[in-house]
Amino acid sequence: MSKIINLHLSTDGAPVQALAVPAEDMRRLLYHPLKWLRYVSFAIFGAAGQLSLMANGPVIDNENTPLEKLVTDYYYVPNCELHLVDPHALNDRVSSSHQTERNHYPSVACQAAHLIPGSKDHEYIRAVYEQRIHLYPFSEMEITDKGSIDCAQNGIFLNAALHLFLGDGSMVLLRVRQVCDMSLNFFRSIRIQTPNFALQPEDVPRVETGPMLPTRLTLQYLKSMDEYPVPPQKDARVTNSHIPPPSPFILDYIYGAAVYRRWAKNSSDIETMMQARSKQFYSLSRPPPSPHSSDNDMPDDDPNDPDYEPGQGTMASRSNKRQKHDHTSHEMLDAMDAIFVLSKLVRGSTPPEIAEEREQRMKEAELREQEANRVNVNQWLHGRPIQ
Repeated sequence: MSKIINLHLSTDGAPVQALAVPAEDMRRLLYHPLKWLRYVSFAIFGAAGQLSLMANGPVIDNENTPLEKLVTDYYYVPNCELHLVDPHALNDRVSSSHQTERNHYPSVACQAAHLIPGSKDHEYIRAVYEQRIHLYPFSEMEITDKGSIDCAQNGIFLNAALHLFLGDGSMVLLRVRQVCDMSLNFFRSIRIQTPNFALQPEDVPRVETGPMLPTRLTLQYLKSMDEYPVPPQKDARVTNSHIPPPSPFILDYIYGAAVYRRWAKNSSDIETMMQARSKQFYSLSRPPPSPHSSDNDMPDDDPNDPDYEPGQGTMASRSNKRQKHDHTSHEMLDAMDAIFVLSKLVRGSTPPEIAEEREQRMKEAELREQEANRVNVNQWLHGRPIQ
């Protein structure tokens, strides 16, 4: 059984235990377990700091402590005010992909997904931005529309089979950048070379064999995926340099929320702190959906909709429609599938012929859905400004 590593937060009062993480998982996610622990402390607590063996003790060596030398308790000593992650940050996630009636996995290869759930709405991402932006001195240059939950920096094209794991927090994306000598080219450096807190690209395990890029966005699984047919922990591919990449502050925030969800210590002290922070900064009221809306209604924020009311369109109401529509589509697909097979058998088709024709129809449907998804993503990237 793997050793459990306990992380405590040093506060003005008594230290508070926050996480209990298996040492093997730490080593699986990063070559240097203590560097990973320091990074997730930053991501969860929203403050830079150092690790110590005691509350407010001396700084320890994060770089050269091997797995077998880890002790059971470490303390994170922040050097500034805390800006805790919302423990409910991953709640209410609605995947943008559709499940098949066969295996409950989406049928299209890649689809756009929100990092901070779209159902949180625009006010939520603004609150996160205001709470965390001081931690990223140059990140204003990377946020084109900090007021929109649908901004490109809050999204990624993701293998459709992974949407479920992104939603429940068992899969995360880790972004690291190489530190450069800013004296060589100061103005260019501040634009593209903001380093990830505590980490370097070479700290993160990789499956690729080619040259390592100075900026990496790496898929990581917080739990074992041996029983699931999922891709390995690969780096993301950048295919269009004109589309801004996911924002560092969003990636770090969601990473912290996912780690806290998975390994939070069942402690009333840390939970009280987290819930109080959530209530104070992240519990935002959302306007209710229009009472005239229906499953076949236009989007809530479409001014051409006869039910349109300014300010009443929310991602939450749209997500409720999608959930209801997906459930109906699932049942209808089952019925249509049964009718299709029965009609073919009556006409004398053999089971192999039916299977071949059905596969061809599925391929054609997938191509149509991919094209529709491409159109939706283009609309997402060039959406209307937030009023």
